[in-house]
Amino acid sequence: KTELVKYLASNTNENEKIITRSKKNYCSRSYSNYIFTCSNIITYLNSFCFGFRPIELNNPYYMAYMLRAKNFRSKMILLAQGISRYNISKNSAMDIEIKLPKRKEQESIGELFYKIDNLITLHQRKCDKLVELKKSLLEKMFPQNNSVIPEIRFKGFTNDWEQRKLNNVCNISTGYPFDSQNFNNYGEFLVLTNGNVKAEFDEVDYKIGNHINVLD
Repeated sequence: KTELVKYLASNTNENEKIITRSKKNYCSRSYSNYIFTCSNIITYLNSFCFGFRPIELNNPYYMAYMLRAKNFRSKMILLAQGISRYNISKNSAMDIEIKLPKRKEQESIGELFYKIDNLITLHQRKCDKLVELKKSLLEKMFPQNNSVIPEIRFKGFTNDWEQRKLNNVCNISTGYPFDSQNFNNYGEFLVLTNGNVKAEFDEVDYKIGNHINVLD
């Protein structure tokens, strides 16, 4: 049973920092979340997390992004100890040195990353909408089952679609069973696999995969 420690006597305070102190994955150690707003819900912190509450006035957004910066996380990760589960002790974490600029500069840094996050969120929402639109159009712009016309068409097109067998319009070739002993990193040809052909895109990632020389 996970040990629960009562973290707050009544209400969640603004600017609380929650940092993961124990996980199975080494690199996910010390990843932080930041609570910017108040809540009337009584909360509990389990033994796999740290809770940091500010004792001096610093910009909350600066603190949030500083705790997620590579420099800080690298220091925290180095403190992780364990075999099947990695843990960070409270005493070790409290000894970490951090750098704090003047509050005005903190505000500028925090505001920059906050705006970037908002832009990322905005574009992600737009991207999600486009993905859903594409999914819908893929269903409606190609005839379904025995239909010879799609549900949605461009203006001016009214003819029925032809029904053809795939081998009437293209040739299909199966892959060659290469011997892995012939693979290398400098060969003339790249071996195409489902790993280097990017999903849903008509491009190949040439940095991934094995190469071969001309076969006899």
